[in-house]
Amino acid sequence: MNHQQFKAVREELRAKGGYLADPKLPGRLEWLEETKLCHHLVTCEAAEQYRQALDAKGESPLPPSAVLSAIVRLNTQGFYMTACTGWDPHAPPSNGPRKLADVKPSAWTTDPGIPALSGDFKAGWNNLAKLIKGYFPKSSRKFRKSSGTINWNGGKGDASYGFQIRHRLFEPKYREEEEEEKCDPRFLIENWPVQNPAAQSHLDALKDTHVVNPIPAYDVEGHLILPTEYESKLRGAIVRLEFQLVHWLVRRQDFFSANVERIRVLVPPYSDTPNATRKRLAQVDDFYDPYTAIPPTPIKRMKLKKEEGEEGQARLY
Repeated sequence: MNHQQFKAVREELRAKGGYLADPKLPGRLEWLEETKLCHHLVTCEAAEQYRQALDAKGESPLPPSAVLSAIVRLNTQGFYMTACTGWDPHAPPSNGPRKLADVKPSAWTTDPGIPALSGDFKAGWNNLAKLIKGYFPKSSRKFRKSSGTINWNGGKGDASYGFQIRHRLFEPKYREEEEEEKCDPRFLIENWPVQNPAAQSHLDALKDTHVVNPIPAYDVEGHLILPTEYESKLRGAIVRLEFQLVHWLVRRQDFFSANVERIRVLVPPYSDTPNATRKRLAQVDDFYDPYTAIPPTPIKRMKLKKEEGEEGQARLY
């Protein structure tokens, strides 16, 4: 993509109203309680309509969560946005969830390094930090103990660390749920790939109780990325990211989650796959053309004389 195309994508995101680097964004959003343990970030307008409906009718469905957006690079470090995050049933609890059903693929974002978007990532990170701090209006320091989306690193936090995004992979299957729509069998739970063979029996046990919720990630052409290709097509890619910000109270600890709404690859990851027609490397530095005014090295000179002699013999025949 060229600079103009990146700017065009940014304008599309701004038009939707949730572009993270927009300086006015924090003032248009507020936290709304869903339960005592869960709060969603919604637009102030939607929250006001919800409160008015409650006053008039006594009940009202919750407004949808606000969709935030950014153009980011998915960091190659701390990348666990794979089909099952490498879940190991024998790993200690400190290394992740104890149940396969609870795994949530995740990745850290970083500045995409695009000159046309210079300053946007840091501005977006600052706004995200402001939104999280806004959940604690009565305590200016409590946010430092929160975890999840931003690593506060003991206090201040830093945009260079980026922010984390997550996705819930498995969801409970309900009896009243209608029969699943026909889809590519590669996205069904019975065919879902696992990185660790020891996890296969745990996946089999989920087939009757859960359904898989594939990561809504699309490649450059706009095709849904296969679960076997999550890492190869997302790790290190520059993407258009849309997500929702949610707060959870887990064991009296504040946890924030940036739940992926959609990912679209704009620039694929750099590939280090060897080229089939790789040029054979010279044994000596051949930077200088042998026919320029700058004389070649002694070794190169000997080689050229030999080649010229062979060429002269070839002309005789």
